[in-house]
Amino acid sequence: MVNAFLKAAIPTILKDTPKDFFHRRQMFLKDKADLAYSKLADIPSLKCYLKPEACTFLWTQLEMSSFLNIKDDEDFCEKLATEENLVLLPGIGFGLRGWARHSIDMDTQTLEDAFERLKSFCDRHSGC
Repeated sequence: MVNAFLKAAIPTILKDTPKDFFHRRQMFLKDKADLAYSKLADIPSLKCYLKPEACTFLWTQLEMSSFLNIKDDEDFCEKLATEENLVLLPGIGFGLRGWARHSIDMDTQTLEDAFERLKSFCDRHSGC
């Protein structure tokens, strides 16, 4: 819920923010979404059905039958955090059992490192 002070300030903030800020931010997020989507294509046990246009996160479906020792999305996220120091949110918290939410709003090097660790984890736990 937006408080009254913030609600009153929003028109001024939007008016006084340079127009190129919004374009630069949208391009930054689009670049991160493109990178994340391409990296996910290299991880067979994860499926991203919709390439985001410009957002701060994306969703992937976990192909649970691909994993040897992972019960569900919560188990996947817990083991990923423990083994790779990488945090994804389990989909069950959003009503999406078997899915995970990835934040992609970070610098390119950090995002590439995150996907390397994610791929390593999935390869290690996959029956393929």
